[in-house]
Amino acid sequence: MRQPPAPASAPQPGPSAGLLAACLCAGWCRVCEAYQAIWEQAEAEWPDVAFRWVDIEDEAELLGDLDIEDFPSLLIVRDGEVRFFGPALPHADTLRRLLRSAADAPPVPVEAVVTRLACELVQEAQLGFVNPPHRSAAG
Repeated sequence: MRQPPAPASAPQPGPSAGLLAACLCAGWCRVCEAYQAIWEQAEAEWPDVAFRWVDIEDEAELLGDLDIEDFPSLLIVRDGEVRFFGPALPHADTLRRLLRSAADAPPVPVEAVVTRLACELVQEAQLGFVNPPHRSAAG
């Protein structure tokens, strides 16, 4: 039996029901600085994705014991489960491919500290604390 279409006023799923992408970078990292424009472009291209730029030094408390060694490192979460975590080439096409594949990617095994970070970022997204202003190198 066919379901009737949802009324136009039906609530749409929020970021917690979908995709969250976090870039873990450092203010001193020149690769991250260059990647920021690509990240912001992706934010504009993917309005249904909750994007989060995390400066590992400014937000050290959020990361807890998580040690990031390669920049940029990405954390992609779908439906509350980590679908990708690790360093990524700072190219627009790489980011697009990772975002597209996250819909079908199985959850990946990660350390508990990564799971905790993913949960905190998803919770932020649910509360509307996504896309905080990026800090420029000048300020």
